[in-house]
Amino acid sequence: MSEERKQVYRAIDSERDYQDNRWGVLDDPNYVSYEPSQFLIDIEIHLNKAKAANYNIDKEGVMSELRKIAALAVKCGEVHLMPHR
Repeated sequence: MSEERKQVYRAIDSERDYQDNRWGVLDDPNYVSYEPSQFLIDIEIHLNKAKAANYNIDKEGVMSELRKIAALAVKCGEVHLMPHR
């Protein structure tokens, strides 16, 4: 695995940690599970923010939103058991 890929996965993992700290973890009795459709809505919101940042030539903003999108996809996979390819 390339060093760049490892760096990207660490960034996504840090975003997942942030999400868990903010909204709770799967084994927390107060955790509210999203259906895949809600994850898609949240991903779409952040995708639109990424597009706006791209339009404004804000590379850091684009990459920040992509980190959030990737972490949301990971979270959805954790909750709903993403299948292997």
